[in-house]
Amino acid sequence: MMGFRPGNYWKFCWSCAAPLILLSMITSNFVNYKALTYQDYVYPTSANVLGIIFALSGASFIPFVGIYKFMNARGNTISEKWQRVTMPYRKRPNQSEYIPIPTTQPHSDIML
Repeated sequence: MMGFRPGNYWKFCWSCAAPLILLSMITSNFVNYKALTYQDYVYPTSANVLGIIFALSGASFIPFVGIYKFMNARGNTISEKWQRVTMPYRKRPNQSEYIPIPTTQPHSDIML
């Protein structure tokens, strides 16, 4: 993606350090959770739950898609599937595993 191979430092940061830091931030927020208040007004529990659902909705699909890709990956063992899922698309020996997304619109003779 960048045109060159990143060094070991960046590989470690992207694969280990950043996920661990994010996980620790998320768990500390849930352990020390306090209901949302504004001056003397305390928001109802339903508003807090709805806010948490909205906050987690965007990022929650990332692990779901990862699990889906892992379960549907080619391979007989867990390590083969893991290697297949974590291998960049361009490095795969057989790139016909996925149907490419068309880049052009189909032509139509009808003018709208």
